[in-house]
Amino acid sequence: MEKRWIIQKPEHRDSVNDDINLSRIAHDILARRGIHGRQAVDAFLYGVDPIRPDPFKLAGMDAAVERIQRALHEQEYIVVYGDYDADGVTASALLVSAFRQLGANVDAFIPDRFIDGYGLHSGTIDRIHAAGCTLLVTVDCGIRGIEQVDHARSLGIDVIVTDHHQPGATLPDAIAIIDPKQPGCTYGYTGLAGVGLAYKLVEALDAGTANEYLDFVAVGTVADLAPMVGENRNLVRAGIKQIEGGGRPGLDALLERVGAMDVPVTSSTIGYRIGPRINAAGRLKHAMLAYELLMAEDAETAAEMADSLNAINQERRTITEDIVQQALSMAEDSEDVPAFVFAFDEQFHEGVVGLAASRLAEQYYRPAAVGQVNDDHIRASVRSIPEFNVILALDACKDLLLRHGGHSAAAGFTVALENRDALVKKLRTLAEQQLAGQVLRPSIDVDCEVSFRELDDELLDFLEQLEPFGPGNPVPVLAVHHVEVLEKRRVGKDGKHLKLLFRENGLHRGGIAFGMGERALTLSRWVDVAFHLERNVFRGVTEQQLNVIDMKNAGT
Repeated sequence: MEKRWIIQKPEHRDSVNDDINLSRIAHDILARRGIHGRQAVDAFLYGVDPIRPDPFKLAGMDAAVERIQRALHEQEYIVVYGDYDADGVTASALLVSAFRQLGANVDAFIPDRFIDGYGLHSGTIDRIHAAGCTLLVTVDCGIRGIEQVDHARSLGIDVIVTDHHQPGATLPDAIAIIDPKQPGCTYGYTGLAGVGLAYKLVEALDAGTANEYLDFVAVGTVADLAPMVGENRNLVRAGIKQIEGGGRPGLDALLERVGAMDVPVTSSTIGYRIGPRINAAGRLKHAMLAYELLMAEDAETAAEMADSLNAINQERRTITEDIVQQALSMAEDSEDVPAFVFAFDEQFHEGVVGLAASRLAEQYYRPAAVGQVNDDHIRASVRSIPEFNVILALDACKDLLLRHGGHSAAAGFTVALENRDALVKKLRTLAEQQLAGQVLRPSIDVDCEVSFRELDDELLDFLEQLEPFGPGNPVPVLAVHHVEVLEKRRVGKDGKHLKLLFRENGLHRGGIAFGMGERALTLSRWVDVAFHLERNVFRGVTEQQLNVIDMKNAGT
């Protein structure tokens, strides 16, 4: 689908940073991110005076700390109840490791995606109770577990909920709830991931202990696509330094497996290499495999487990591609795309339906749901577009659903087969109403129009200082117009990618266009290019490279 380019024009440049010795392009990029004045620029680029809000400003923190300290003193059996994605796994590993360091009798419980499903379940609480648990601490889940928390309390288990998801109309009757999105919380920053909230809980108990686990915070925060601004940015930056310093056998083993042991660790390293391997365990097998890797105490054990996760991730990629192709063939013709796209099938693998939904939403630029059909119900994942808040839509359909939860852009639900058609009809009606009159095309926000002459090493150094990237601080997009395509050749498996050589005003730059191999035969000689500028190292030689994200015929 053709993308719109939204270009920041020079007349909108911010003059506040004019006294700072930065290039025109750097000024524009900072202005687009709302970074104004020397103090803010220094903090953003160099980490000067990082913001670490007081954890006790989080509603519920006082009660949570008091209850945990009592459990530590009386050696109660604590269970950390996590989630099976990278955020939940790292949060579980962080809390259990830190609690044990503080002397706790504690274990983790991470549900099986295929047996237990997402979140708290009364049956699993019964098992935890039978094991002797008297304090249950959730991470990355629980904010909508009203009945389950009541059930735990009826068994004599106190519950502390730590969760970053959007609460429902009613909150669980827990001993304490730590969720900055809950009504009445004045913490001031709602972007923390589940692992970030686990960190804040340990920070409130013992700040020194918490800081030993910033590597877990970095992995979980980046993998969960949490906003990369404010406190998250500072936590992730510090966590990445810890990862680069090594010492965590599990993470070291993963870095070695993905070829990133001797190169700088970035948000891309986590987002595209480390995170998917941790997530793969919970998608296809059991997330405890990833948890045990993070908890590994020696290199030999970690190496074996990293090999296992590598193999699982490769299997995940193959299964995902098969389901995506099936889902695309089931979806309506792109010339007449409905406001909400659905693909349900008995053969779909439940562990990767979210990835398939992402691909459908990207392909059609519509909210999309992909689900596995079981005997009497469907478990589905939903991915949306910025113009449609999917969790609010699911809330409006709660009378048709068995379970649901998630974010504005990504959610999941379980629906009885008998309610399938009614749910599809209602969600499509809601989407039609909310999306009516809008131009539904994906867009690219271009930070700055440039020439090849401006693409120097100083600019590349500046771009690397903007790390870590993520929502709220995306990788800068630059655009250059009327560029001549000198060379184009397909590379990679099945010629999936396109290797390019460009010329503009007598200067040459190499480029790579991932997933655009099919354009080799149709690409015009003169194009406009939107790209990320990056440093490419090949056989010991370092050079600039345009990582192309879109190309148009010049002048269009």
